[in-house]
Amino acid sequence: MRIRKKSPSHSQKRYFSPLFTPAAEILRMSFLLAAGTASPLADPLQGKLILAPLTRGGNLPFRQLCSDFGMQCSIGEMVYARQLLKGDRQEAARLRRAANEQFFGVQIATNDLEEGVRAAKLAAEAGADFVDLNCGCPIHEATRRGLGSALLRNPTRLAALVEGLASGSPLPVSVKVRTAAEGGEVNVRQVAAAVLDAGAAALTIHGRTAQDRYTKAADWSLIAQVVEDCRARSAGVRWPVVGNGDVRTHSDATREMAASGVDAVMVGRGALIKPWLFGEYAAREAWEPTAEERVGVYRQLTAHMQARRTRACRSRVARTVSTARLRGPRVLACSRARSRRRTLATTPRAAPRRGTSCRGTSTSSAVTSPPTSCPTAAPTARAAQGVRCCRRGSTRRATRWRRSSGCSTTAR
Repeated sequence: MRIRKKSPSHSQKRYFSPLFTPAAEILRMSFLLAAGTASPLADPLQGKLILAPLTRGGNLPFRQLCSDFGMQCSIGEMVYARQLLKGDRQEAARLRRAANEQFFGVQIATNDLEEGVRAAKLAAEAGADFVDLNCGCPIHEATRRGLGSALLRNPTRLAALVEGLASGSPLPVSVKVRTAAEGGEVNVRQVAAAVLDAGAAALTIHGRTAQDRYTKAADWSLIAQVVEDCRARSAGVRWPVVGNGDVRTHSDATREMAASGVDAVMVGRGALIKPWLFGEYAAREAWEPTAEERVGVYRQLTAHMQARRTRACRSRVARTVSTARLRGPRVLACSRARSRRRTLATTPRAAPRRGTSCRGTSTSSAVTSPPTSCPTAAPTARAAQGVRCCRRGSTRRATRWRRSSGCSTTAR
């Protein structure tokens, strides 16, 4: 009996990379040591307080506000690579960079190499400085698709994905992880080693497991162990490690950076509470705003949001006009006709004069003169809105008006 050789699965084909071998990794590390190079993100991230990717919170107006208070590095909201490539406008909007952002990164969620590379190219076209791969999102919307923290279950597969992104992306690729996947063992040290060997430019560690969410305190001692492992593994090559978790004040950031040895600190909820936290970190002193100053901060954020809304409306109108022009003058004329009909439908019309029809002919014999107490004797705004002739539904509107006004006159 002949035994057929089992073919690899689709996922194995997709993530297999012939370059991810121990010999290739040793050759890469020896080249880095000989050249004396460092990670492209080593200098931009060194000693910085970084704004974390905040879903539904770290939008462009909020990042503008944080930049006003001295933010030097930020990451936008998480972008689903597959939805972005399908042309989703909401996902594409998350690629936009504020004018006052100094160093900006785009975080993508993907488990497919080709999708990740294409999304990274779109981020480069949008003006991003680096790309961050999300491997720490604990929400069910991401993990049920095999994204976010679900990637931590298989460090080898994650390393192959990171290696492909690092080689195909025009931007440096960083990775953000948690200490463990939901229901899994703590394997952040193995994940960090695999990501380092795969060629990632930086690593961000959130000191909680996916199952912990935000219920437990962040384990900064474990982050310190990962930093030591990475320093020993890189053998002198500067490879930045960023710590994240429970940073609420500038003193927390300074203390954890000194205790754990990380190159930078990432802040999320602390920035939502105090957007001026970046200014406090730069000045190394706390700022207690008065009530008037807090209202000024709110108004500043509102101004950024209003400006963003105005630009979005203008772009929407320009896109509609350009589309109509491309489709031809007939479509543009139809669009104008629809706008005209909407205007006529919402504009109140005056009631016809007593004794005349809509066509201007005398109908005194057919129309009974209303009594003096009837509201139609003196046309009002309600009469102008309620009585319409030669229009679909005019009889129904006139009937509703007569019932509401108490008029018993029958008009035909």
